[in-house]
Formats: sequence, structure tokens, C-alpha cells
Amino acid sequence: MHEIRLTVLNTYVSLKNVIINLQNNILYIGTSPDYQWLFGQMIQELQLCRPRYDELISLQLRNIFVLISRAIISAKKFSSTSEKEVAFAMHYFRKNYNTEISIEEYSESRGLSNCWFIQCFKEITGSSPLQYILKLRISNAQSLLENTDYTITEIANMVGYTNSLYFSRLFHKYIGMSPKEYRKVKLKENLRE
Repeated sequence: MHEIRLTVLNTYVSLKNVIINLQNNILYIGTSPDYQWLFGQMIQELQLCRPRYDELISLQLRNIFVLISRAIISAKKFSSTSEKEVAFAMHYFRKNYNTEISIEEYSESRGLSNCWFIQCFKEITGSSPLQYILKLRISNAQSLLENTDYTITEIANMVGYTNSLYFSRLFHKYIGMSPKEYRKVKLKENLRE
């Protein structure tokens, strides 16, 4: 059994910094798949016990607090239909990020206007569906580069890119270094720990 130590002070400071005020000790924050994904990442860190996993779990918990705070602070009220559609889309994108996804075909399959879906997704999440998918792909590529010995081409294919050169360019654009450089940097960091 593993123990994560989040002191009362640290948790209080995290809660205070993201301005969460609870009334009646109940807080409804919706059913966003982001919460499930973050808790899944926390569980994975607990299971793998990699160096400094406790710090990462603490950051993920803080991320959850920030998401909750955003949900509370957000003055915009979305219809339950739009929130459900975006939550469903995010879940679908997470499960299928490594395949070719056409936003137009997706919205059509859900009986939605493509323009309405993209606008609604962006208003609720802060990014377009394509940006969201790109973030998922890059994030998963980072994890694969850090934790596996797969080649760059294999990783590109695993995260949904058939052209490894295109994947490398995108990775460099968003991370600031090539996948090969990223792997070297992470290996050096792990050796120091």
C-alpha cells in the first residue's frame, strides 16, 4: 500500500488559491471526463511508483482543484445538451486519439451541426476539437518517449500519425524540442534522480 502525504496546510492552500467555496459541503461540478482521466493518471502514478511520483500526484490534485474552480467561476451557463455532447466528444477523442478523426464526420454521426459543435466545444473547453486531439497525442507521445524504448516512428504511429517526420515537426512546435531530444533530456533527468 502506498501513501500520499498531502498536508492539511498544502491542501488548504491549494483550495484557497483556486477559490473554492463550499456551501452545505456539497459541490456539483458536472461529469467531465477530465476528472476521470486525472484520477486515472494519479492511480497509474501510485501503481508505478516512479521517482517523485508524489509530487506529480499533488500537481494532478491541484489540477483537479483548478478544474473545479473553473466550473464554479464560469459565468457562462451551457445547456445540459451541449455539456453532454462535449463530454461525450472528449471521451470519444481520448479513446480514439490514435486513429484518424474527422471532426465533420464525428459531428455528423452525432446529428450535430459541424459549426455548432466546434463553437460549443471551444466555448466549454477553451480549445478546438483538433487542438484537443493534438494535445492528447503529444501528451501520450511524451509518456511513451519517457517510459518505453519504442522508436520515434513507432510512437508516431501509436499516437495517430502515419508520417513520423510530420509528427516530429508537430512535437517540436509544441514541446520546443524534437522527440529524440526530449527522450535524451528525460533520460538524463531520470538518471540524476
